[in-house]
Amino acid sequence: MGQTCMRLVFGLTALGLVELGAQANGPVNEITSLADQAVQQDYPSMCLGADGKPWVAYVAFDGDADSLKVARYRDGALKEVGRVAGPGIIHHPDIASDGNGEQWVFWSEHVRGQSGWKLYAKSVSGAQLDRQQVAVADSPGNHVFADAATAPDGRVWVTWQAFKGELSDVYARYHDPETGDWSEVIRVTSHDKGGNWQPRLAFGQSNAAWIAFDQANQRNFDVKVAKVTPEGSVRIETVSSTPAYEAATSITSGPQGNTFYVSWERGHKRWGGDLRNGRRIALNADKHLETARIDADTMAVTKLPCAKPVVAKAADIGKSVNQLAVNLPQVAVDGRGTLWMACRYAVSKGGWSKNRYWQIALMQYDAERDHWSKAITLPKSSLSQNRVCELARDENGNIWLCWPSDRRTTSKPGMAGIYLGHLDASSSVEYPEDPPAFPDPQLPPRNDPAKDTPKRSRGDRYEITFKGETLNLYWGDFHRHTDLSPDGTLWDGSVIEQFRYAYEAGKLDYLGTSDHTDIGPGRYTVYEWWQTKKLADVFQNPGFFVGFYAYEREQSWPWGHRNVVFAERGGPVVYIQRNRYQDSRWSKQWPVGEGENEIRPQELWSVLRQTDIPVTVISHTPGDRGMGTNWELYDKIDHAVENIMEIYQGKRVSYEGFDAPQPRVALDPQEQGARFRARQTKGMYQKALREGLRLGIFASSDHFSTGVSFGGVFASSFDRKSLVESLNARRTLGATDKIFLHYLCNGRLFGSEIKSDEKPEIELHVEGTAPLQRVTILRNEMPYKVFRPDDDSKSFDARYTDERPNEGVNRYYVRVTQKDGNMAWASPVWFNYSEND
Repeated sequence: MGQTCMRLVFGLTALGLVELGAQANGPVNEITSLADQAVQQDYPSMCLGADGKPWVAYVAFDGDADSLKVARYRDGALKEVGRVAGPGIIHHPDIASDGNGEQWVFWSEHVRGQSGWKLYAKSVSGAQLDRQQVAVADSPGNHVFADAATAPDGRVWVTWQAFKGELSDVYARYHDPETGDWSEVIRVTSHDKGGNWQPRLAFGQSNAAWIAFDQANQRNFDVKVAKVTPEGSVRIETVSSTPAYEAATSITSGPQGNTFYVSWERGHKRWGGDLRNGRRIALNADKHLETARIDADTMAVTKLPCAKPVVAKAADIGKSVNQLAVNLPQVAVDGRGTLWMACRYAVSKGGWSKNRYWQIALMQYDAERDHWSKAITLPKSSLSQNRVCELARDENGNIWLCWPSDRRTTSKPGMAGIYLGHLDASSSVEYPEDPPAFPDPQLPPRNDPAKDTPKRSRGDRYEITFKGETLNLYWGDFHRHTDLSPDGTLWDGSVIEQFRYAYEAGKLDYLGTSDHTDIGPGRYTVYEWWQTKKLADVFQNPGFFVGFYAYEREQSWPWGHRNVVFAERGGPVVYIQRNRYQDSRWSKQWPVGEGENEIRPQELWSVLRQTDIPVTVISHTPGDRGMGTNWELYDKIDHAVENIMEIYQGKRVSYEGFDAPQPRVALDPQEQGARFRARQTKGMYQKALREGLRLGIFASSDHFSTGVSFGGVFASSFDRKSLVESLNARRTLGATDKIFLHYLCNGRLFGSEIKSDEKPEIELHVEGTAPLQRVTILRNEMPYKVFRPDDDSKSFDARYTDERPNEGVNRYYVRVTQKDGNMAWASPVWFNYSEND
């Protein structure tokens, strides 16, 4: 009674001095595992029952749906007890044992065809799993990332993050086993500066809950702790607030319950800020792991030294210690009062895309030495980045560990299973004689003409009225990679980090993460696609934010890369390699015939058209030397599914045209702009137009890039289906900042195809974020009319009639250049002019 489950998430960033692999197992003994080669068993949560032995709740994915299952440790083995919920779509389970010896399982569940995630609970005792589930939080919105723990009086508490049509907040509730009653929902936070994220829960001497979380504040996150009483009073204190990114907390209490320890990731200062390229300041770059001790009575905070692993074989991890990718520190205290920390770190061996994956490291803090021990690598802990390993202290003061692993040795995924281990607190660990200091990373200089241009606030919206219908401009991105892409494993971050960026630093309206289908020794698996879609649903926040289902087909020259974006579940992953797709589950329903090794875009379009699922396909990087496109090979585009192209990519350059101007925003000092070779001109946007291909304009980011690329779309409704319809209607912009722009041609909105005997008349409106330099109307890919607004003017209106249009099709589109180096482009109109009509 009164046990606290201590969560240990293994990610990586700042730990003590570590020679990874120096101690293969050290004090950790793997006891048992639970694995099934036909089912993915993942995301375990653990608590200790009345007998002091572990209970584990976890998610089992059978290829079609999730089930929530429970296992317990008996007779020297971890054995499945049975299914608690499902099949369905289940997120982030947790488990805690109450004062009567009942295990309470908590989970979030998404019902297909309905909006929102509900938070449920069910009690489990022995083999009884048929008890009625309780709706802990079922109000409109998403109730996710639950964390549970038990107070000294035996009450089970749960805290969670909720999205309710706005930025997220933290809530809590508890169950009294004596009365059988649930408390009212307690609102812990109120989003004033930004959203509040991923709460973690612990208890000390009193029955007050201590909840650690991170709060978004402009482009950084601050670490907070809330003390919440059973009566519902809330006191929030700041644990750490700096200009850096500080997030992904964990919390545990000391054995006497009069102190707490909080750990978190600390990233760089310009997290999510304007960045064209560079791993050094990508979302997951240069992180440290931080820890603080909090006095339970005064809430006084004392920082402990940060640390970062020193690697015995640097080639196994990266070029240097400072490039080591680390995440998700978790802390626990053993019976002697010794603090332990675990994290997940990235392994990189023998190639940029083949041998990258994540493992768990474990360290100990010595208060007398005031630094961390060398690291112990947890055996059989390899998997992808964002995983939780649970720790729970038993009555002897030792610590049980539970974690998932698919035991990969390259980036190729395997079948995940659940592992259970035991940490002998009396075991000795090695300490370095002279631990190095780990100062904040020195960020590289940059030549950023837009650094003083204020960003638009989230509430600064733009709408137009067209034919009596109101169209709003929404900004987003469909080209962001995560650790699921082998070339993004180290620095891009997890799917969750990408949505954190989109919600907070980027202030986007929609996002679809687009991991690779065919890169590396493996392929984008059914399970990875399932997880991506699940998290898109977790962050789908009606009226505020839209999460899309997306992936990237990285087909090289001459056919080109494409992102595939679905508005509904059920869409297939159409691999590039023919044999991969023919062996996939989707080929039975939507087959392709025999042919060359690679499935060409024309076959991709055919498969997608057959699905009858709203979808849009976006070509990108067309002028790149290796990834590019030869538009001369395309006699037509299937406009049922493909209608737009990335004219500009944040990581690289604009592919508008061979001699077209380049954005100067966020350039590195050594970057002189785009230089294209002859072959690359065949992939330019203007080349596609000249070939008669009717593609609209878009912009996205790709690896590392943040804050300098925005895809704009005008839509009548803010939902997946309406946005996809508008994308396919080419009512789209590409921009390096949120520059408001639209134009009409003869009363038709840009993106249209027009046939008329009247002269083309263009009405345009621009609202920049900085003084405008030029507004250019291009006709048939050449500057045709150039406007130079008055000095320091950010707004511009013009009406222009082309008195001498060409007979036949005239292609018009608009380019905007600001004095600060930012640019925007609006999709063309195709005006078929004939004097005789």
